Amino acid sequence: MKDKLDTWCYYFEHEGSVKEEDMTVLLKDNPALGKAHRVYRAFTADDELMDIAEAREKWQRDVSSRLRSAEQRGKEEGIQQKAREDALKMLKRGFPVSDIADITGLSGQEIGDLERSTATTG
Repeated sequence: MKDKLDTWCYYFEHEGSVKEEDMTVLLKDNPALGKAHRVYRAFTADDELMDIAEAREKWQRDVSSRLRSAEQRGKEEGIQQKAREDALKMLKRGFPVSDIADITGLSGQEIGDLERSTATTG
């Protein structure tokens, strides 16, 4: 190995896929890596700790997925809100409903609902 960073990278890449004797050769000149290896082995040998770690990873994936989903919904709602705002502006300027629908992507029904809601509130 060229340097300690290469040694650490090699360790992470190959841990579990090389014989323990070969790993010992790698670890003998790097006490910090040797300690990390011992802690890793103790951790992975403990089924309860592994279950906890796996549950935490699942929780993190679930949270991440929910955040991405919420972000996507927020973007979609923002796009729809902008389309409604644009449609209202066009209605006020007298654009035909068919043109507003083409431009905003809103349905004629949605535009009609907007028109009625502004007539009752405005």
